Amino acid sequence: MAPKTIIITGGTGGIGYQIALALASLPGEQHTIVVTGRNPSSAEIAIATIKEKSKNPNIEFATADLAVQQDVKSLGKELLGRFPKIDELIHNAGNLTIGEKKTTADGIDENVAVNVLAPIILTRMLVPALKAATPTGKVQITSGGLPFDTLSVQNLEGEHLKGGIPSYSHSKRVMEAMTIALSRELEPAGIVCNVVGGALPGATGMTRVIAFKDVPFIMKLFYPCVKAFFRRDDGGKSAKDCAGPPIWAAMAT
Repeated sequence: MAPKTIIITGGTGGIGYQIALALASLPGEQHTIVVTGRNPSSAEIAIATIKEKSKNPNIEFATADLAVQQDVKSLGKELLGRFPKIDELIHNAGNLTIGEKKTTADGIDENVAVNVLAPIILTRMLVPALKAATPTGKVQITSGGLPFDTLSVQNLEGEHLKGGIPSYSHSKRVMEAMTIALSRELEPAGIVCNVVGGALPGATGMTRVIAFKDVPFIMKLFYPCVKAFFRRDDGGKSAKDCAGPPIWAAMAT
């Protein structure tokens, strides 16, 4: 593989970190891996670890809170200025609101802001850099949530749901529909846009804070098992397993 510039949102921990580490460690040409996150302190540790483990010095960072639209727009401008050519844009960052549903400063459900709107805004802003790649850059958006949550077009922000996993899963179904529309929008420019997912759920920092009230009714019946599954510390193994599909999609020609 020729050297690529790969952007990974939410790449400082969990699944995103595993994606970044795997792509940085590919043999042959060293790719430039750019991870985004909200916390520069944790990013500094993650980047140093990725560089050490991968022996790849081309690991960079950009700060943004993807729940805030102005931050997303600022991130887009920054990335365009720093990287005129982007080969892969991996929207990995996700949000699972715990407890009561939250609204962002923009007046949008927090899950929808991060899982749906941020990928739309950032992708559209980075189209010039994606078009500049040879071959044309690719976009992938990682899915998730429970498969039995269906999309309600009358309640796109999940107004009919409480917080927790049901709201998160519904936002992922909205995201999947959005990706289909975005793919059609970008097709004339030669930009491929896909939903990537399918791995088993894993224990990450996001799942460890899930409480009884955050799970759907059927899971409440088995909550001790659910709690043990999501809160186990497996040293990043399940996050690495979940990172498999995005890694393979990024490597595909």
